[in-house]
Amino acid sequence: MLKINPFYLLFSFYFIVNFIFAAIGFSNNYVEIEFNTFNLKSLSFFYAFILQFFVGVILFLFYFFFSKLKTDEKLVIKDRGAIYLFILQSLFLIYNLFFGVNIAGVSAKSSNEILNLFFIFLPADLFYIIFSPYIKSDKYFRLNTFLFIISNVLRGWMGGILFAFFVSMCRKGSIRVSLKLILNFSTIAILLLLLLPYLTQLKWAIRSDTGIYDAISETINMVNDAGYMKLLGESLDYIFNRFQHNYHVALLWENFTELNLEYNKGGILPYWGEGIVQTIISNILGIGKIPTLGTEMAHQLFYSKDSWSANPGLSGWLIVLQEKFIFFILYIFFILFIGFFTAVKYFGNKMVLILGVFSIFYLFHGWIGMYVSMVTYLLIISFIRRVKI
Repeated sequence: MLKINPFYLLFSFYFIVNFIFAAIGFSNNYVEIEFNTFNLKSLSFFYAFILQFFVGVILFLFYFFFSKLKTDEKLVIKDRGAIYLFILQSLFLIYNLFFGVNIAGVSAKSSNEILNLFFIFLPADLFYIIFSPYIKSDKYFRLNTFLFIISNVLRGWMGGILFAFFVSMCRKGSIRVSLKLILNFSTIAILLLLLLPYLTQLKWAIRSDTGIYDAISETINMVNDAGYMKLLGESLDYIFNRFQHNYHVALLWENFTELNLEYNKGGILPYWGEGIVQTIISNILGIGKIPTLGTEMAHQLFYSKDSWSANPGLSGWLIVLQEKFIFFILYIFFILFIGFFTAVKYFGNKMVLILGVFSIFYLFHGWIGMYVSMVTYLLIISFIRRVKI
């Protein structure tokens, strides 16, 4: 029976999507990036894809090597631990709804400082990704997954649905293709497809910083006014654009000079400065908040004044750093090795799979801080001689 590995599935999908968009850009030149139209040279898309391929090979080889080191699973989460995770996610959801914080694309608001620190040190979303695949009970896993999806949707981030899907796959290890699986997957895919215009419009409504009830009402009115089929086509185009950042890298290839100067004078947060530990140290030392490369890219190349980040990816960093790229590659090798070594030694092959999948989600798009934070918590947990909840 055919088995599907979540890492290879995701890797293949990213490769195919970015290859297709690179070919489109190469032939058309005029492309839309973050709702802006640019006229770029054909070779820029080619060079961008070569850099993406290089990054992809690095991620692939690290996962491939460590996945061959077979080890026993060293983490099991029983009902009590699953309930604790559910409570943490519930508190995080209530906190976000009450204070109106952590909404994607919305500038940070003031909230209770103690609660803010609590959820910085105990990140509910990240804990779901790390711990939920080890939940023994199917019932409690589904409850935590449902809450994770609801929490992300209400914060205007639909990527939580995709994350939950791959976390579910990682929990199984590999998926055996069967008629039942095909029917279940087809049913879910059709349901999401039918809801896509509503989900996409709800995302923008929530990001406009309106209340949840107003956002739902606004979403229904928008779909009715604009037309369901029209918004379905736009939503599908938008979704596939989220998986590719070939256009972003091509744009950086032709417009890296100002960003390179800004980085060299300290106006952009260094790649090694992203992560939970680095953030805490910066706060202790009283260092002001420095924009990330993605944020500065949004400001300089998309002329945005809003609080959002473009996706430069690791490929974009290679361009912006110019001759300093070798140190960046060494750093990426270091954090990948630490992450996968910790996973295989202290957790087992399931964590290697989880880390492999999220190395694509996080690092391919350039969310270095998210990956480093994930590895940091794996290191913290690994100091516990045996975790059994």
